[in-house]
Amino acid sequence: MKKQLLNSVDLEELASALTGSESEESEIIFEEFFNKYDIDEEQFAKLMLDLFEMLDMGVSLITNEVYIGFGTGTVWALKKEITSAFIGGLIQFLLEGGEYDDNGKGFIKTITDEKGKPEYAIVITRPDNKISITKPGDENVEQKKPEE
Repeated sequence: MKKQLLNSVDLEELASALTGSESEESEIIFEEFFNKYDIDEEQFAKLMLDLFEMLDMGVSLITNEVYIGFGTGTVWALKKEITSAFIGGLIQFLLEGGEYDDNGKGFIKTITDEKGKPEYAIVITRPDNKISITKPGDENVEQKKPEE
């Protein structure tokens, strides 16, 4: 895994948000941060880098709940269920701020790679519509109604 570099401006914004600082001066923001958490700017950057490397999202195979948290890749150290927020975020991403068009066909968004080649099609439909999940190029895929 490639080591993520953290931007000093991002760290400053995070420190400002955590302290509620209204200052725009980095020195004042990190002074307020130190006063609240007793952590200096360098140690804060190291901690955030380590936590950022452990940040993960996953889906429970048993409950289908979506989680976000910190883990080792195989074991969660700390997690929080975010299914409804995730679904809402996914729908906003797919609709790109537009309205859902209830035309009976659902909504389809094609995800492309960096060269513009289609990789996936994501479909949102109402529960009574037929659905299919396919990778572009798959032509012989059965459609079925969701189980009730």
